[in-house]
Amino acid sequence: MAQISRLHEDEIQNGNLIDADDLNPEFDQLVNESNDQDTRIDNLESGNITIDGVKTFSSAPKTDQINEKTTGNGVNVGGVVLKSGTLNAVLSSDPASPTDGAIWYNSTLSVLKMRLGGQTKTLSDPANYMSGPTVAYVSASSIKIPAGFQCRSATDDFNIAFASDTTVSIASSGANGLDTGSEASSTWYYLWAIGDSSGTHSPAGLLSVSSTSPTMPTGYDKKRLLPIAIKNDGSSNFLPFRIIKQSGFLMVIYTTFETTASWAALSAGTATTFTAVSLASFVPPISRLALVQEMGHYVSSSVSNQVRETGSGVTTGIQAPAGASGFTTLYGESLRTLNTSQQYDYVVGASAQQFSIYVRGFVVTEVI
Repeated sequence: MAQISRLHEDEIQNGNLIDADDLNPEFDQLVNESNDQDTRIDNLESGNITIDGVKTFSSAPKTDQINEKTTGNGVNVGGVVLKSGTLNAVLSSDPASPTDGAIWYNSTLSVLKMRLGGQTKTLSDPANYMSGPTVAYVSASSIKIPAGFQCRSATDDFNIAFASDTTVSIASSGANGLDTGSEASSTWYYLWAIGDSSGTHSPAGLLSVSSTSPTMPTGYDKKRLLPIAIKNDGSSNFLPFRIIKQSGFLMVIYTTFETTASWAALSAGTATTFTAVSLASFVPPISRLALVQEMGHYVSSSVSNQVRETGSGVTTGIQAPAGASGFTTLYGESLRTLNTSQQYDYVVGASAQQFSIYVRGFVVTEVI
């Protein structure tokens, strides 16, 4: 700090007269230095404006030193932390060009959003979430997305929420129907949840033969592949199913399953070296895990049957059901891991043995 004369202390003590013109510069310096040490405000000299000969000063707040600040419409204050009060930024849709750091509430979608790193993110729900009741089989040509089901879009920037039961029919076209073309038999169909970011169209379901790029109906710009697949059989009928929630994943169970030839991926196989069996007729390409019933048929001796992952190269696999002395057939239910062609290997312990595989259901493992 600069040294000043302490306002002519000696002259005052000696009773001498002091020229006011000598005091003005020193008084101004004292005020300015005092303000420099003040953490509350900056006093800025207003210039030559005076009131009754006295110079006036205007006050400007130091925003980085204020803990609470009320900002009005159009006021932009940097470095202010809102510690109490209400954030009132309700918009019917996203702003056209939000800046980084902007936070707003989209009342149409009922979500809180933020712009950060050049991307808009929804703050209300975790990324890739999916919640609510599961999809259900309705008939040979339709399924239902139940009220209360909701999920994030594939791009993680939109909520697709179903307020009422929604029937999706392969006999219809577009939203809540087939995306393009006509129904095909012996074909896998994938179910998409679709939405409209403008809020004009209600959420809908969409069936497609594509698990990556469905043809979107007009007005819809958001989508999410659901972790199920529906098989349309040789008679162009959906195979009946129900979905079981299992610790973070969904298992599709065929409700008309029987241990008969119509559900067999392998009937009475007799391979004595490891041989691949395809489950592709009952397990979709987006699955690597099948629920199977395996049967080992006893013929003449008690031997071991085995299974393994296709391509694993192991010479001793996993113990599988095998007929034993005194039994005609033994069976077991297992989850088997599959390769990208929906296969796994089996081998019988002797040529007299036989082995069968029946597919009861599957888990879609390749969809987040």
